[in-house]
Amino acid sequence: KGAYPDSQPLLNSALPFVLLLAHVRPFARMGLKRLAAVGCVVVALCAVGLGALRAYWARTPGAIKPIFFFRPFPLLSKELLVDLDVAHAKASGRVWRLTFGLEPGTSVGVDLGRGEHVKVKLPDGFTCTHSPKGTKPRSYSPTSDPAREGSFDLTFKEYAEGCASKYLASTSVGDRVMMSRGWPLPASVMMRRSPGRRIGLVAMGIGITEAVWVAQEELGRSPATEVKLLFATKYVADRVMAEEVLALQAEFGDRFRVQYLLSRELEEGSWQGRVDAQVLKRCFDWAPSAELEVRFLCVGTKPMKKDLYGMLEANGWPSKNHMLLVKRVR
Repeated sequence: KGAYPDSQPLLNSALPFVLLLAHVRPFARMGLKRLAAVGCVVVALCAVGLGALRAYWARTPGAIKPIFFFRPFPLLSKELLVDLDVAHAKASGRVWRLTFGLEPGTSVGVDLGRGEHVKVKLPDGFTCTHSPKGTKPRSYSPTSDPAREGSFDLTFKEYAEGCASKYLASTSVGDRVMMSRGWPLPASVMMRRSPGRRIGLVAMGIGITEAVWVAQEELGRSPATEVKLLFATKYVADRVMAEEVLALQAEFGDRFRVQYLLSRELEEGSWQGRVDAQVLKRCFDWAPSAELEVRFLCVGTKPMKKDLYGMLEANGWPSKNHMLLVKRVR
């Protein structure tokens, strides 16, 4: 644990294994002390082996690995999509798109349709005193097609006090960024999908990076599926992945509808204001007869999501019955 601070989950998960040994006849005869000794040896060997594997992967390029097993990914290109100082007088922050390299013939392989993400590890010595998360790895949804070979994109907003966003924005082409998958197990194991025929998505700002791929996944599953997206930003310039949204509209027609909401700017066709229970009720105006086939996914910060699901519940859509993706393992 001292050498690998992130190994605490491994040590915790070893306890059931040790208890299982107590029910195997050869081990059951050993007595509690010997059984505990065997368990400690097994845990130690596993920790040493995984630690060595982790150290090897941290030094070598290759496919992205499970959470905490970080690998270096080279930055191939860097594009400033929203620049406050030049093109966008009205925007809430700079937006970047970084392209990272993969081994030839390989793809990032992250299941974006189930909300899977990658973890970005802050470099050693990086200080982050103003954030309650400290230097913990941060989550980002890749914004390129997960099947694309040779590279993948991360699109993110640079926040004034955002540790990871400031770090990523400071990188240069050729730098290597340590990343892993967001979960220890495949997305199909981590997340349970509760299917529905009408899908309501709420994307708060940069949360569109996840919502777009969930929409594509759901629309591609059945020709009977309808998806409605409420995309809320402060300004028009804050909208990213506009091309991907337009592509979904062109491909799926009336089955994919988008309602834009702006809180600090006026635009023809967009609603003006903030997301509240009335806005959600107006946007997702499905009849009560459709209750059993309606599902929702809200994408934003944790406090935002908690508030949004609370508003939906106040409108008669409780999360326990209407959440599209439910995490199995916490």
